[in-house]
Amino acid sequence: MFPHFSMLHITSFLPFLLLPLLPLSSASSRAPNVLLIVADDLGYADLSSTGSTTISTPNIDSLRTMFTQFYASAPICTPSRAALMSGRLPQRSGVYSGLKPPCFRDKTVAQLLKDSPSNYTTAMIGKWHLGHHSSTTPTSPNCLPGSSRQGFDFFFGLPYSHEEGYPGPSPEGVVFPPVPLYANGQIVEQPFVESDLTTRYANVTEYLIEALSPGSKAGSIPVPSTLDPITASELSSSIDVEGDRPWFIHLGFENPHVPLFVSEGYKENFEPSKRGDYGDSVTEMDAIIGSLLSTLSSTSQLSNTLIIFL
Repeated sequence: MFPHFSMLHITSFLPFLLLPLLPLSSASSRAPNVLLIVADDLGYADLSSTGSTTISTPNIDSLRTMFTQFYASAPICTPSRAALMSGRLPQRSGVYSGLKPPCFRDKTVAQLLKDSPSNYTTAMIGKWHLGHHSSTTPTSPNCLPGSSRQGFDFFFGLPYSHEEGYPGPSPEGVVFPPVPLYANGQIVEQPFVESDLTTRYANVTEYLIEALSPGSKAGSIPVPSTLDPITASELSSSIDVEGDRPWFIHLGFENPHVPLFVSEGYKENFEPSKRGDYGDSVTEMDAIIGSLLSTLSSTSQLSNTLIIFL
């Protein structure tokens, strides 16, 4: 049984936590899966387990071990995510801006796991925010993860924060184009549709967990019919489900970063929190995590999956 962690500050220690997984060979028992879940701008006291009486988060609370004394490498998105992915301080990576990050060049934890003897299958769903255009080819999204870039076989998500370009100019007067949604290097839609974005993140993640479960064969788990043709095609062509390899999935929520939104499907059946749109954004995230835990359990992978929530 692998521990399931809840850590309340993004840190640069993740690659070191996963170092014991790297020596595992294919000849040994199957290495553990890793599910890394990152919330965006979640307050310390906004979980039931940390004292909130207005937001209920039973699924996040159910993660068994909680660390409370770690520190973020930076107070903004890009440098903290760079440290999370590489294990290096932002000053060493040269990534310390949150507005127009350079193309990320450090080796990511996904690449380390992919290059390990266990040859992990890797995927990222959600917010990247570590650069998307290189200086040499500014019109090509060749800095995004997916298609083996940045160590990830597959990527479905936004290249940066969802408020950049939505709803308009920033307070500083900077005007961004509408935020696109990508599947690997292909634009699925621009601007992204917020009404079901979080639901699509959940659907893709659940599909990957099922499709990559031990013994699963290609085509045995159908791609969700709710997905657009581009995403469905990229999923089918990027993920090898025949190898029976361990997997690393990074799910980077937009929740509960502003501007706040809740998926239409979630609104139909949920009980509103006592914290308005912010609390509802957190409870939707918690509900999705609960669904992912159920999928891990139903596919007999829960006991062999290291779950980390930040």
